[in-house]
Amino acid sequence: MWLGQCQGMSTEHQPLLAIGPDEGFVGRRQEIDQIYRFGLEAAGARRHSTLVVGRRGIGKSEILRRAYNRLFWNQSRVVPLCLTLTRETREVVPFARQWLATFLRQFIGFQRRDAALVNDEAMPSRRALRLAHEFNHPWLAQLVENFEESLRDEDWVSLLRNSVAAPLLASRNMALPVFTIVDEFQRIGRLNLAGIPLTLEGQFEFILRSHEAPHVLAGSSLRAIERLLGPGLIGRHIERMRIDPLPERPALRLWEGRCRRLDVDFDSHLGVEVIEQLERVPLYIEALVRAAAQHGVGLTSLRNVQMVYAHDLLHGEIGAFWGALFEEALPDVSDRRPGLEILSRLTVDPELNPVPWRHLVGITGLDPDRQQHIAEQLEQSGFLEIGHSQVYPTADRVMRDWVRLIHGREVRSETPSALRQGLVRDRLMWTSHLRHERAQRQLGMKVEALLAQWDCQLIPPELFDAPSFRSEHEGQLFQVICEAVEAKPATLMLPQVVGVSAVTDAPPTALTLMAFGFEEGRYAAGNECVTVVQIHRGGESVTATAAEEFLALVDRHTGPTGLENIRRWVIARGGFTEEAAEVLAAAECWTSDFTQLQILLRQFGIRTEQAVEQAGAMSFHGGLVSGEYALTIPMEADTELVAASAIDQIAAQAGFAEAARGQIKMAVIEACINAREHARQGGSIGLLIRPSDTHLEIMVENPGQVFDAEGVAQPVIEEKMGGGKGLRDKRGWGLKLMRSLMDEVIFEPCDDGTRVRLIKHRTPSAQTPPAPVIDVTES
Repeated sequence: MWLGQCQGMSTEHQPLLAIGPDEGFVGRRQEIDQIYRFGLEAAGARRHSTLVVGRRGIGKSEILRRAYNRLFWNQSRVVPLCLTLTRETREVVPFARQWLATFLRQFIGFQRRDAALVNDEAMPSRRALRLAHEFNHPWLAQLVENFEESLRDEDWVSLLRNSVAAPLLASRNMALPVFTIVDEFQRIGRLNLAGIPLTLEGQFEFILRSHEAPHVLAGSSLRAIERLLGPGLIGRHIERMRIDPLPERPALRLWEGRCRRLDVDFDSHLGVEVIEQLERVPLYIEALVRAAAQHGVGLTSLRNVQMVYAHDLLHGEIGAFWGALFEEALPDVSDRRPGLEILSRLTVDPELNPVPWRHLVGITGLDPDRQQHIAEQLEQSGFLEIGHSQVYPTADRVMRDWVRLIHGREVRSETPSALRQGLVRDRLMWTSHLRHERAQRQLGMKVEALLAQWDCQLIPPELFDAPSFRSEHEGQLFQVICEAVEAKPATLMLPQVVGVSAVTDAPPTALTLMAFGFEEGRYAAGNECVTVVQIHRGGESVTATAAEEFLALVDRHTGPTGLENIRRWVIARGGFTEEAAEVLAAAECWTSDFTQLQILLRQFGIRTEQAVEQAGAMSFHGGLVSGEYALTIPMEADTELVAASAIDQIAAQAGFAEAARGQIKMAVIEACINAREHARQGGSIGLLIRPSDTHLEIMVENPGQVFDAEGVAQPVIEEKMGGGKGLRDKRGWGLKLMRSLMDEVIFEPCDDGTRVRLIKHRTPSAQTPPAPVIDVTES
């Protein structure tokens, strides 16, 4: 009866795993829902464990706690556990006691629906062990006896193994499976016995491979956790989930809400610059506002913001946060100065390029082994990441600023005043640059949205002929021009655009986009076309030299496609010189100024505030990152061939061999067919393609129901070919084919349906990937 009463209760009113106030927690409903769904899926099938990664301060712990609270009160299908590894997690015996005691408190607390028992984190381990004996489960009593026996025998490996295996043992002996959340998992890498580190690969591998007791392992360093778990687990037995900083609107809402709550004066027009400087990380946003309230300073000017920021890095909450993590990472005081030297060297480069190990030799004056030990300790706390032969700086701008100030104070002996002034000056310059970039990005999103809506529309040709447009309408009011243009016949048919990508090697003064589509909306090879558009936002006129560089850029990017139907379009706020207009006209290039662009946006109903919502495919909002490609295809038969053709060209440009490209195309076709089968009618399929130096990632999204990949049984050849229903039932073949063709296939829920991520790793250039071998007899 008590269990039934609890199922409908709201977690916000339960004193369970204390969470922060709701007004300070915004924009994370989707992440909580996703982890909650992972827990429920553990009851229905053998699901994979999940690795949740995200930078420091973005709210991972709060998300995990809120998901645990929901699982505790709102369902009865799975036993939830939540364990946070503390900074004191260094010795095996205390860690094993903490793990087992937490398991017992939360396992028994869930059975009894006893929130007080779950919350009693100070409960002595021996009392928790006594609870196990009282609960009258033989397997639970045996678990405790094994723990005590390992303790008496000083068998530390067995002690550790028995403790971490408790959730798996419970799942095998109870009707309810156990779903375990482990926060700050990377801290487990510091476990040692008499100074000798213990490997965790053998301790966790058999648990995570079983899929009987799925875990969520959360941390701030993907590379550090991959090394802890050993090769072969992540991607095959452990899915990845990344928690990113807050989206822009929730971050602004958090900043303004905290300012009002703490009575801090602020200028709402500065909001975007403030949250972008603070990386849209909740910890930093709240700390800045609290610092302003403490010192009685209003956040009404950029200079005030930067002064409060610099002071807080040296003497306030943000500085204390990173200082505590730095001391935790390097408990040996003699390691801290070399650690600062390593971090300072890594954070000098604003491009965040990796630094080869050999470039760090000599900076610290230490032998390579000790230097690598220091770097590995810093990696576990989120200061850097280590590759095979390179060290990668963190992308966290605030942490880099902290390193700069602390290195200046502790190593270079600069005064706090001089350090603060230098940081304020640099941040003000960066803010000016940010405003320029934001204006460029917003303009790019509007043009992306415009291209996405062309769809064979008819347009007056003069909107693509800047010289004649200027000669006819120069000096007229905008409304008068619009009326004159709208009164003229629309005879220029625009192509249908199915995907837009950002061009990577365009000049920094202009935005360049490439649109892939079809003439007259007919999906045939002869109708394929590419439109390359370059937008010059500056007030200067486009010169003949700039025009020639654009034409060369178009040839360089469209040449590998083999297409003959290439459209060129240049948009310039400052118009064109006579020489540039002649060069572009000779190449049959469209030209438009910003007045013509505004009329086009108006004709398609695109306002500034709508552009963000309309740009990109499906949930890929916010504009394309340089080097990314977005495609949107309709829910119609054979449109998957359009996507496959476009992605084949992208893979070719990225340097993939022909055999690998064939595998990628087949996997994309299967993913699109799968998306169409499970999507609601009337929608579209969105694809986002991300080439990199190491792999090609393709995300395919469909609106509608969530596709349960785990619920699809592996196809058995005898059943499929045995006639009757088995012959007609094709479920499972596409999923099996995708997994045989790609290195990783990951299904995950998205805003309005399902996303499948297809990942193909590069092979050495001298090798050609073998054709896929599909074992159809596997069951």
